[in-house]
Amino acid sequence: MRVVLQRVSRAKVTVDGGTVSEIGKGLLILVGICRDDEEKDQDWSVRKVLAARVFEDEHGVMWKKSAQDLNLEILTVSQFTLFGTVVKSNKPDFHAAMGAPRNKEFYEQFVGKLRGSYSADKVKDGVFGAMMQVELVNEGPVTLELDSRKFTYDAAPIAQAGAAGSGAGKDKNRKKGKKGDESRKAGNAPVTGSAEAAAPLTAVTAESAVLPVEPAEPAVARP
Repeated sequence: MRVVLQRVSRAKVTVDGGTVSEIGKGLLILVGICRDDEEKDQDWSVRKVLAARVFEDEHGVMWKKSAQDLNLEILTVSQFTLFGTVVKSNKPDFHAAMGAPRNKEFYEQFVGKLRGSYSADKVKDGVFGAMMQVELVNEGPVTLELDSRKFTYDAAPIAQAGAAGSGAGKDKNRKKGKKGDESRKAGNAPVTGSAEAAAPLTAVTAESAVLPVEPAEPAVARP
């Protein structure tokens, strides 16, 4: 689920010229539902909406209180276009959004959980599937985009591409390692016609390494 949360001083939804819902100071939330969303996505979104501290406390300090802390109203509006994309075409593609009739049932369940976790008379709603006019005064402005999947819908192709690149890098390193082994083998092979090459190589360790020493001058006896 994807929720756009806005702190407002007032908000209103009208349909066909008539006011459907209206709130004063509180939250206006736009709710988008993905086609594979589950009940756990509803629960996560409800918790975040109610717990988001986007209001000031009694001392005027911001980011201290939530709508639930201050007993403020919440206006929720369904918006499937939150899962729209124009990546492949200029015409929006909404295939990622949940289709009918599941979307309406899912949205109504979300609103019911929001009311059950907070207060039925504090949570207002628009009209699902209707052409709505949404008016608001964003206070701040303060707008948060919440996503129950932490935006992993779009990150999945990137992760797959990264995994493929990592695999290619490993193959490249393996090839380099193989060439290195071949080079080392070639360096240790004796060269025909060379007595020095025929002699076995001796590994030099800290114990066996001996530095060359200048020969001492012979002692001369004094007459």
